[in-house]
Amino acid sequence: MYIGRDFDPAQPNESERYSFDFVNDLQAGDSIASAVWTCGVAAKSEVVDPGAASCISEPAVYAGTKTTQRVSGLQSGCTYVLTATVTTVGGDTVSLWSHIECRQPGAGPAVVGLANPRLIPSRIIPPVAIITSRGPVR
Repeated sequence: MYIGRDFDPAQPNESERYSFDFVNDLQAGDSIASAVWTCGVAAKSEVVDPGAASCISEPAVYAGTKTTQRVSGLQSGCTYVLTATVTTVGGDTVSLWSHIECRQPGAGPAVVGLANPRLIPSRIIPPVAIITSRGPVR
């Protein structure tokens, strides 16, 4: 499911952690047992990056309802789709995805949508301070 907001733009030389919180997508009391992230080129991208899958660098981290992934090696001008697919302790499989645009510094302002509390750009909101559309994370 699309998270409802894109991540803030990245620069080609950055290596950043990106996170999703599945708190509103898991059954009450369930938690993440495993997480797999993928990176692909968005259909709306003006640039194609044949190495998009290799932008996922190192294994995903997960705890409770949150998963985090380091992403690096993005190509300027390319818009990517980051997808996290989790399997829960209860046996459910759930996916969330969002876009990330890569731009050179000074390439102009990005148009960013309204904040979606399930989308956690780790560089902006530390995972300990998460508020969701249904209230604080327990």
